[in-house]
Amino acid sequence: LKKKKEQLQQEIEDWSKLHAELSEQIKSFEKSQKDLEVALTHKDDNINALTNRITQLNQLECESESEDQNKGGNDSDELANGEVAGKISLKEDGPLFPSYLQ
Repeated sequence: LKKKKEQLQQEIEDWSKLHAELSEQIKSFEKSQKDLEVALTHKDDNINALTNRITQLNQLECESESEDQNKGGNDSDELANGEVAGKISLKEDGPLFPSYLQ
């Protein structure tokens, strides 16, 4: 009976240690989960912000194209400094060449 009591006490100690270890793991996992949720929220916010920026850029591009068409088809592509912007085109036989060199 005494031996059985000692065995049970040892089991109690072992289970207590295991319980403590598992409790620490649970705390660690809960902290990791919270950190991941925060990171996910930040990523969602970043995705939403980037989506909004892309939408704004697309709207600006459409407005710019509309303004260019309303100007009457000015083909000169003159830059603010007076230079003419060259368009890049792909020739069938090779590399990219600016259109003003073709």
